[in-house]
This record gives sequence, C-alpha cells and structure tokens, in this order.
Amino acid sequence: MLLAERCNTKRNRGWISVWIILCILLGLLSRSSLPLPTFFHAYGGDTLWASMFYFIFLWLLPDRKASFILIVTIIFSFMIEFSQMIDVAWLNALRQTPLCLLLGQGFLMSDLLCYIVGAVLAFVLDQYVIFKKNQRI
Repeated sequence: MLLAERCNTKRNRGWISVWIILCILLGLLSRSSLPLPTFFHAYGGDTLWASMFYFIFLWLLPDRKASFILIVTIIFSFMIEFSQMIDVAWLNALRQTPLCLLLGQGFLMSDLLCYIVGAVLAFVLDQYVIFKKNQRI
C-alpha cells in the first residue's frame, strides 16, 4: 500500500499549488523557441499537461487516494484528446482561443502515451516527494 493511502493526513495544498505552477511554467517553456532538446519540445508539453491536471485534481480532492486521482487524470486526459476528433464549428472556434492550451488541437496517438507518462510521474511525485514532505511538517 502506498504512503498516501495508508495515512489519513491531508495533503498540503500550498505544495500542490507550487507543483501546478511549475508544470505550467515548464509546459510553456516546452512551447517556446528556446534551444531545448527536440524531444522536450515534441512531448514535454503534453506530458506536463497531464501532470498539471493530476495536481489540479489532487488540489481539488486532497483526501482522495492517489490511485483514484491517477485514474481520473488519465480518463480526463483521454477524453480531451478523443474530443479533438470531433469536428463541429463551435468547438473548432473554441479551440482557436487561448483555451486551446487546455483543449488542444488535432488528435495524436502519441499524446495518449504522454498523458499516461505525465500522470504517472505526478503520481510518483505525490507519493514520494509531496506527501512525504507533508509527513515531516
């Protein structure tokens, strides 16, 4: 059984907020024109997007089991990705706004793998860094 699931102690929303902001900043960096590795530019944003949503769900539901948050994040991410296959005028118009950072544009199978990796990385951080840090406080 995982550390966060064994203990009823609430997670610290302050630390979770820091991780959300870090994911946003690194995600925007992955979309920049800075000379970073091509792999980071290609897959970093989608991976960090899923990590960010793991932490958002964790912030909203700090008492839920980490495994629940992981599953919700993956399902949510897949729903967003599959929604990109829907071609309706109002949804396409919405994707042309800054909201497209959340909704994305164009279905890519590789994004699904990025979402799984990002959610699992956030899950591991939650279990062995964030939650463990709260135990010392």
